[in-house]
Amino acid sequence: MKAFLLAAGFGERLRPLTEKVPKPLIPVADIPSICYALYILKRSGVTDIVCNIHYLGDRVVEFFNDHDNFGFNVTFSKEDEILGTGGGLKKCEELLDDDFVLINSDILIDLDLTAAIEQYQAEKLPGLIIVKEVVKEEATVSIDGNRVVDFKNSMKSGMAPLYDYTGAAVFSPEIFPLLETGFSSVVYTGYTGLIADKGLSYFVHHGTWIDIGTPESLDTAAELLVTGMPEFLRAVREFYAEYNK
Repeated sequence: MKAFLLAAGFGERLRPLTEKVPKPLIPVADIPSICYALYILKRSGVTDIVCNIHYLGDRVVEFFNDHDNFGFNVTFSKEDEILGTGGGLKKCEELLDDDFVLINSDILIDLDLTAAIEQYQAEKLPGLIIVKEVVKEEATVSIDGNRVVDFKNSMKSGMAPLYDYTGAAVFSPEIFPLLETGFSSVVYTGYTGLIADKGLSYFVHHGTWIDIGTPESLDTAAELLVTGMPEFLRAVREFYAEYNK
């Protein structure tokens, strides 16, 4: 299976850390943050990655080149103007002609991606998002049975949200006709489009998930890795060290 890795963002909330270093390369526990997503992909058997880049994109390309692409077949999609999560994915339509994983490069998640892929394949819906149960004030995703029915009540379902979207998902190419070519959000084009059409499923992640988007979340993630996730941190360090020669 292929993966679409989102790595084009400016990292504005992390400034001044991102003034000279792209957000995916900001270290967390001395490991570039993108490596946590790469490890999840490698562990699940993904072999091919399409990675979108924009801000300081050459640094991201150099990082992959310096580490033998971490054993993946990597294709970069350079965005001259940033396209957002929706437009960035739409630009890569011809490169993703079969089922694929979508994952943000700036999340810390000890996800069993293999289990999520297996559920996606069994349910035979065109999309599945990975969610986590959160406190009510942070929830954005509403569900009904085995289907996602709303994001922040944008579909006017009136159903209370119980989960938050983690930034990881599995899709078929059926999502592409729903996307826009310009700057757009994949959530409010593709995901809501699937809800209104053939359906969108979800996989509940019960482990750790942190969006590494602020200096505070960086510190929280680093502390959690060391004190609460030593085995996961050890595995990612070994993965990074294997290609850091």
